[in-house]
Amino acid sequence: MRNELFQSTVADLYEFFNYNRKPSPRSLTLVFNRVKHIPDKAIPWIQEQMESDYDTIPRNLGKAFHYWWIKWQERHPEAREVFKPVPCDECHGKGLIWFSKHNEEAGCTFQYCGRCAKCENWKQHLSTHHRGKYVTKDQLLEDGYTLETGTLEPGEQVHFSHSVGDMIKSVASTMSMDDIPF
Repeated sequence: MRNELFQSTVADLYEFFNYNRKPSPRSLTLVFNRVKHIPDKAIPWIQEQMESDYDTIPRNLGKAFHYWWIKWQERHPEAREVFKPVPCDECHGKGLIWFSKHNEEAGCTFQYCGRCAKCENWKQHLSTHHRGKYVTKDQLLEDGYTLETGTLEPGEQVHFSHSVGDMIKSVASTMSMDDIPF
């Protein structure tokens, strides 16, 4: 989204909800940086949804824009960009590199996934505004990580083998009450 379009949409929303306290330039910049990936063509529909669904200006504009952008994508599947992966020796065309490192203190191995730094094939699995780390195999090996085998096919979404709740229970089961910092 162009910054001018964002600025005018926010001004229109503030006017529509008759909200006199305008956001600071810094606040607008922070929100814009979180929503600039949304295409211009979705903004009129998003603005219309906010005006019809909310009673007041949303307190978290970035979250509201993102929520309605997801809804817009659901209603306009034809507008989604079709990504064509390119060959890559680093990630074998998958776009993601899986790696792990054993932590002696915790007594377990942590698994990670990073975006390939040599291609953009990760876009077939992740949103373009994803903030994951870019990695190379050489960099990971140099940093003491073990490379894992990824199994994602083009278009397949990233899924993790454990839910957040299971991970918390697993970590918590190894801790005593003295380990908890609060």
